[in-house]
Amino acid sequence: IVLVTHQGYQNDLALAEAVSGVDAIIGGDSHTLLGDFAQYGIASGGPYPTWTTNAGGDPVCVAQAWQYSWVLGELGITFRKGKLDACG
Repeated sequence: IVLVTHQGYQNDLALAEAVSGVDAIIGGDSHTLLGDFAQYGIASGGPYPTWTTNAGGDPVCVAQAWQYSWVLGELGITFRKGKLDACG
C-alpha cells in the first residue's frame, strides 16, 4: 500500500509508525527537502527516502521532494512476496 498525503513530513513519519500494512508514503505540505544537498549549501530535513517501521514492525519508506517543483524526486520501490523489499 502506497499513501499519497498532504500533511507534512513529521506527520507522515508518525502515521507510518501508527498503522500497519502501509509500505510507502509520498507526502507534501511541509516543503521538506530530503536527501543530501550539502554540496549546494542547502539544508536537508532527512535522508531520501526516510526509512521507518510501521506498527507491525515492517519497514516503511517515506519520501518528499521539497516544494514548487524545485527538485524532482524519483522513487523506486521493490516488493518481494508482498512485502517492501527495497526503496531508493
